[in-house]
Amino acid sequence: MLVMDAMPAVAARTMDISAAGVAAMVADPVKVGQRGRITFEMYIDGKSHLIEASVSVTYCILGHDGFKVGFQFSNLDPAAVSAITKYMR
Repeated sequence: MLVMDAMPAVAARTMDISAAGVAAMVADPVKVGQRGRITFEMYIDGKSHLIEASVSVTYCILGHDGFKVGFQFSNLDPAAVSAITKYMR
């Protein structure tokens, strides 16, 4: 789920992830530099981890399934960093 400042919540499909940010597909374009919050669920060792983070948009590219948007995390919680790092192994 993606909520950009002053916008309604929209569905997003996660594509790539790192401790620095995430790329997701969305139906409509998002302005570079725009800020908001992203929430997504990750499964690690069969357990669900809910990640919530403040983000800013670094790029927005038209693709065949919508727009691929790059989000940079801001002040990501240490537990979320740990979960993402473990997921990437």
